[in-house]
Amino acid sequence: MTNSINTGAKYRPVLKRAQLAKIVASLKADPEPDVDTYSSLAYLVPFIAKIDMKGMKAIYNMAPEKPSLLESLGAGAGTGSAMLQQSNADRERYWEECYNKYITDPSNCTHRQLDAAQEHMYINELMTEQQLQLFESGAMCIHNSTSSVDYDPIGGLGL
Repeated sequence: MTNSINTGAKYRPVLKRAQLAKIVASLKADPEPDVDTYSSLAYLVPFIAKIDMKGMKAIYNMAPEKPSLLESLGAGAGTGSAMLQQSNADRERYWEECYNKYITDPSNCTHRQLDAAQEHMYINELMTEQQLQLFESGAMCIHNSTSSVDYDPIGGLGL
């Protein structure tokens, strides 16, 4: 059995308008256009115009987005997602509180609070160059530590 391709066959892909526009832009940017380039442009440009002028209906609409795995497992209402739902201002306030707690008595900080103290130092440029490099490489992350007793999340500030 030979695997021959019918060159006269036509196919209909399902593409979003933005995808069609990207194809047209790529075809127009072709430095050496050929007959297929021009015939594709001759088809796609009016096709996009019909979409823009509402002269064509979509074949179908995408299904609404499904909830994330975290949401589907009920994390939206749980205590574990409280930090995720805070606004940026609330989160930064929390980080500052954790940083102040760390300065006062680091032994009373949880792992999450130590991480938050680091975030506060990072965004407020309170880290030394060495601490900054460690933090950005992930080496200062509390979860990389093997012992929480002698671990200094702030990278040896001695506070």
